[in-house]
Formats: sequence, C-alpha cells, structure tokens
Amino acid sequence: SIAAVYGLRLSHQEQIMTTYYEHKCGDSLDLAVVLPDRFPDGYFTEYDVASQIRNVGPNGALIAEIICTWVDPVTTRTLRLQRLNTKTWPSGPAHFDVQFTRRTDGFVLSSKTSTIFIVDDVTRELVP
Repeated sequence: SIAAVYGLRLSHQEQIMTTYYEHKCGDSLDLAVVLPDRFPDGYFTEYDVASQIRNVGPNGALIAEIICTWVDPVTTRTLRLQRLNTKTWPSGPAHFDVQFTRRTDGFVLSSKTSTIFIVDDVTRELVP
C-alpha cells in the first residue's frame, strides 16, 4: 500500500490508494494516511512526523515539503498530508514518504517510498 509504515493506507476522497497516486499540478494536495490496526492508539504520540516530495531520478531534487499533522494527536491513527500550492510542481513521477522521529532518543522510522504522478491540470486560469 502507498505510504506504508508496515502497511499504512493512504486515502484520498474516500478511496484507498494502491502503489501510486495521480496529482494534478496546481490542485491542493490533501491526503490522509491511516495507520494499520497493529499499532495501538497513541503509539506515535512521542514522534515528530515529516514528509517531502522529490523528483524521481539520480539527484532526487526536492519539489516540496509536505505539511504533516495528526488528525487526532491522542490516538495518532491518521496523518493528514497537505500542500495547498502545487502550481510550480513539475510534471512527471515523484516520490514521497513519511518519516517518524521519536523525540526521546532520535530513533527514525520511515514509511515505504510511494510514487506520485504529477500531471498537468486541464482547467487553468485564463491569461488575458
């Protein structure tokens, strides 16, 4: 599954995604990452979370930082990944993951790398 830390599920518009996600350049990114049931409620309360999206390729150039927030910081069941402005994102495949860093000792755990396909938007602002 996409954005998997041992099986995280990524949903968008109430769909469970598989191994890739298509995103239209210029649309706001707003995804939910659901932790699997084997992680008890509150498991990640002592973790900071971060996410980046990068070009696929040898240099892995940074496209953007993704804002990560817990939907409920007490249960830590669902993460919300957001980036409101994606107008400058290049078309083509990109990778992203979620990184969990435990505050107490700096232990780092990353999700599986997921592929997102950035495509041009069809409906755009008209330039006068």
